[in-house]
Amino acid sequence: AVSRDIEALKRALRDRARETFASLPPSPFQRENVTEWDFGDLPPRVEIRHAGQTLNGYPAVVDAGNCAALRLMDTWEAALSETRRGVRRLFVIEYASALKYEVENLRGLAQMQLHYAPLGSAQRLRQELADAIVDRLGLGDAPDIRTAMDFELRLESAWNKLPRAAAEVGELAGRVLSLRHALSRRLDEPPPPLLEPSIIDMREQLAALVPADFLTQTSYEWLPHLPRFLQGIEIRLRKLGNAGLNRDLKWMGVIDPFEQHLREMRRSLAESPLDPREVDAFRWMIEEMRISLFAQELRTSVPVSAQRLAQKRDQLLAAMER
Repeated sequence: AVSRDIEALKRALRDRARETFASLPPSPFQRENVTEWDFGDLPPRVEIRHAGQTLNGYPAVVDAGNCAALRLMDTWEAALSETRRGVRRLFVIEYASALKYEVENLRGLAQMQLHYAPLGSAQRLRQELADAIVDRLGLGDAPDIRTAMDFELRLESAWNKLPRAAAEVGELAGRVLSLRHALSRRLDEPPPPLLEPSIIDMREQLAALVPADFLTQTSYEWLPHLPRFLQGIEIRLRKLGNAGLNRDLKWMGVIDPFEQHLREMRRSLAESPLDPREVDAFRWMIEEMRISLFAQELRTSVPVSAQRLAQKRDQLLAAMER
């Protein structure tokens, strides 16, 4: 391929590069069925020969479901992102019995399972809880584990913290699911026609905040804020019912353009140089902006305004075009 824009070339060829790395023959960094850290340290980069060319590969531990695997990724950023999930899987395997005990003995588990039922099975919830406990133990303050020693040290230091981490995750999951259940029941009621646009917006917000994998897809930095965001929907719903339609529509007009840009950014993540963490930060700024508009009494956790959101949006849009 030929272009005067190197970033455009990278975007155009990124999928082909990923397919090339995925099809590489077995090597020390192309392994299946990994259940323990028995592969030494992960170097930041290795050189490989393929089709007469020397390529840079970035070793990663990836989550393969019931086990982990070793892969070479085409970028350092992809290797870091995948390794976080892969290391989580190795933690879950290492602590399988203890995690099962802690999850099965969580306070309010039966109620959580009932509230989770519209999202997924009880088994899915228990796995999500176990993974979230491991995130709380091992990945929150040391996400970039790349050596066998780091992994072993994290295992040892986490053992005594397991019951407390399980209790924290269980309490938070219970609050989120209880709030979601109550809101869902109210939002599912047929609304008066004039209120329908606002109700639809709240339904969409609720679905985005609490999908089936909310415990593992929400960073632990933001997971404790979910109850406040859900309370914000509750307050907005109450105000809407108290003759607050005009103000609600006005605030929706402020939020909607940012939501549209967020969707655009997410669609382009695979083909653009956008940093997923920066897009995620923009997403949470929007949630805080909703609090500042619809439920001011709850207060925001960070300074936020339409001007700050616009500045962040413009930075990300500019990065998309590079």
